[in-house]
Amino acid sequence: MSKVIVFGATSGVATGLIRELTKRGITSVPVSRSGSGGAQRIDALDAAAVETFFNTHRDATALVSLIGGKPFQKEKLTPPDLVGNRHLIEACERHGIRRFVLVSTIGAGDSRTAAPWLARLVLGKFMALKTEAEALLRESTLEWTIVRPGHLKNGAATGNGMLLEDSTVSGAIAREDVGALVADVLSRPETIGKIYACIEPRK
Repeated sequence: MSKVIVFGATSGVATGLIRELTKRGITSVPVSRSGSGGAQRIDALDAAAVETFFNTHRDATALVSLIGGKPFQKEKLTPPDLVGNRHLIEACERHGIRRFVLVSTIGAGDSRTAAPWLARLVLGKFMALKTEAEALLRESTLEWTIVRPGHLKNGAATGNGMLLEDSTVSGAIAREDVGALVADVLSRPETIGKIYACIEPRK
């Protein structure tokens, strides 16, 4: 795996992921709606822009989607959780990029009741969109993995994050630890077709 596209590269998750990929000698192509932090500026909601981007990155071997809406942003932007991911999934299928890792959330899909009630109240709309995006990916022809982090914490990686095939667990995890675990997922073929909760062990 020599070139990984990272959509939604605006947070500590992307920082941790790109750092780990670099350590492993893997090229990353960070992309975001804002283009901040040196990322290429592409809006996943713009199907034409996504297609143009993919035409210039035909040599990519995998894509990681970190895209998602924010509940308290001042700008009333359309959440990219469903439509943006649909564009990315379809583009990967058209251009032969087989590997796709979707970073979703605990509370999506069959993990809905695992999310704390307050998270379901505030983020319910986004959880529903991510549920639909997960379904699209699972029905695709791609070699997919879904990673569902719990509550995301700022700060440096702890190295304590873990992946669990359990839709009933919840917890918190540092953003950079999520990124490191996603890098691990990309290097492990046995994770294809799997859905993981992503949390730190409780103390």
